Amino acid sequence: MIKKLAAVTAALTIAICSFTSCSKNNDSSSTVSSTVDSSVSSVDSTTEKQTPEPSLTIDGKSIDTKDFIVCTIDGKDIDFDTFRYYYYYTISKYTSTYGATLDTIKSTDGGFELLMEDVITALKQELVAPELAEENGIELTDMTTRQLMIR
Repeated sequence: MIKKLAAVTAALTIAICSFTSCSKNNDSSSTVSSTVDSSVSSVDSTTEKQTPEPSLTIDGKSIDTKDFIVCTIDGKDIDFDTFRYYYYYTISKYTSTYGATLDTIKSTDGGFELLMEDVITALKQELVAPELAEENGIELTDMTTRQLMIR
């Protein structure tokens, strides 16, 4: 009888401890959640204030990128902002498709060259679509152009 009473007491103690610890975790998780929420909102507000302007620095000198031409493809000048967009777009594609980051690309033999080839290919596709549309009598709207860029 003493063994049964000790077993019931131990079982009740374990059950009470389990339920009590669960309620404490719920309280602390809501505290953590509210702390995280406030941290995220404070990070968002500081991020908005500290958004850097895009810039290009070569040999320690800041270059004005407003009219800076990075390359010419089929007689069409590609400005810095357009090139930068396709550069980061291609890196984003690499990351989402292969899990490769810029560090991975840098450390891979021929990785940077492949990245540049893909950027140039994307730019060529961007330049070819309007020309093909014009040759075939198709008028591109803003929506059509955006859809072509997504593909």
